[in-house]
Amino acid sequence: REAGDQILNIANLSASVDGDVLFTNVDLNMAKGDKIVTIAGIHGKVNKVNDDNTLEVEVSPGSYLKLERSAISMEWTSNINKVPVVTAAK
Repeated sequence: REAGDQILNIANLSASVDGDVLFTNVDLNMAKGDKIVTIAGIHGKVNKVNDDNTLEVEVSPGSYLKLERSAISMEWTSNINKVPVVTAAK
């Protein structure tokens, strides 16, 4: 695999436990420029994906950390990237 912009790309993921469907057809994508949160609580933006399974993450303007891809908290990362739902006032 060549280093580049794509970190994670999963399509049509489904899961069930003991016959109970947990989710179906879920797509997960992460690329350069996406906001992330690590399992240690560090917030940043992906700047570069390296070929050694690490990421270069900008944690403040001009400050970068090299992190393992496995250090990304998918739960927290998905929460910070959700688009807020706006409802009309009554």
